[in-house]
Amino acid sequence: MYRQLLKRVGSYLLTYRTEAEIVNVLTRDIPAGECVFRTLNPAPVIIDAGAHIGVMTLHFKTQYPNARITSFEPNPHTFKYLESNIEGNGLRHTTAVNAALSDEAGEAILFGAEHEETRGNSISADWGKRPSGDTGEMKVKTVLLSSYLDEEVDFLKLDVEGVEMKVLKECGDKIRNVKELELEVHETQGCGFTVGDIRQHLIGHGFLIKHEKTRVITMTLPEKWRDWAFRNQPTLTVIRAINLRKL
Repeated sequence: MYRQLLKRVGSYLLTYRTEAEIVNVLTRDIPAGECVFRTLNPAPVIIDAGAHIGVMTLHFKTQYPNARITSFEPNPHTFKYLESNIEGNGLRHTTAVNAALSDEAGEAILFGAEHEETRGNSISADWGKRPSGDTGEMKVKTVLLSSYLDEEVDFLKLDVEGVEMKVLKECGDKIRNVKELELEVHETQGCGFTVGDIRQHLIGHGFLIKHEKTRVITMTLPEKWRDWAFRNQPTLTVIRAINLRKL
């Protein structure tokens, strides 16, 4: 049975499970201005990829009440909270999709799929599978981001836990329909790509990097993940970029 805790996000009421899953977003990310953007469009199109329980979805609606938002979350346990937060706050023009973004449509294994500690869920084994043996695995649906880029997107939040390079490559030239984006690069020693690779990919598709900040996150993770973290040296880099063709 999940706990039902409540907290305000702007003018909305957030239902959540544990303080650990929301503290970084509410006390660090939102105050730092992450996922804040400006547009003259009164009803901007927004994609929240990696929506989790919907903190940023509610944050977007606080900024732009008439925004049209598509929010992706693969973990079915977490998805119930996302749906509850959308429906409970009466959010209009907001669609929740119970799927992970990937480079192939179909199914994948979601690693780290616990009921309450869902930070770090990933369809990338390098990021989500930890040797402690106490993190779950489940099959989840995968979809293509390119399928959602046929129209102009005002803002893309991409937080896909180590699959960001695959997702960006799959989009091909359709990424040029995105006006502005903010993505988290989840890098480990064996992930197969670097922050520099992501940066160059975006630049090659016409984006200007406005901001980049790297965090060493080892000491912010749960104690049971520490051995994995010290071996893999995970870092999280937030990149904000704008499409020069859309200025």
